[in-house]
Amino acid sequence: MNGTPFKLGTFARGGGDPFAAIVLGDKAVDLAKAHALYRSAARRGALAETGGIFGLLADWDANFSVLQEMVAFLEKEGLPADAAALSELRALPPVRRPGKMFYAAQNFQEHVDEMIRAGMSPAGGAQFTGEKSTTRPYLFLKAPSTLAGAHDDIAIPLGMSKIDWEAEIALAIGRRCVRTGSAARATTILRRWDRSWCRARSWATT
Repeated sequence: MNGTPFKLGTFARGGGDPFAAIVLGDKAVDLAKAHALYRSAARRGALAETGGIFGLLADWDANFSVLQEMVAFLEKEGLPADAAALSELRALPPVRRPGKMFYAAQNFQEHVDEMIRAGMSPAGGAQFTGEKSTTRPYLFLKAPSTLAGAHDDIAIPLGMSKIDWEAEIALAIGRRCVRTGSAARATTILRRWDRSWCRARSWATT
């Protein structure tokens, strides 16, 4: 990436409305306000959306170029007075309502062994043996409404006897794709980041 590294995030001040922001160091600059300042200085580029990150993904290459120009503009002109310290904000999921969330199961040996011990082999078809010839990763879905911010409390339903958490790598797919070949994957996968998720094992069937 050319220019100064930056991040995008979604935040809220106290109980206020969520807003997308450019993160520079330990400061968050409201994306809509930064964009308005940038455009008022007769800059030509324009973002597809400033109210959230999701709308930037469909044409990420073009939007990313504008974001780089905005960051250079902010560095030259200085951050606006209302730029907020990250410590003063509540971090929300960057993309608050993604279209689909796919999760991989049975994709590493320890997980396969755990499922065998728990008696979670399927009733029909290939059994979970841990052998590559009969054990293949599969995907399952979660609702976007289950997303939480980095420091949010997680509500645990009554009666849950076993809550597990996992640290994982997440991939954001920025373009519609069908049977994408290896040559196109670099442009299809938009972003990679670390994430964690929780599961109520006492309810789990996968």
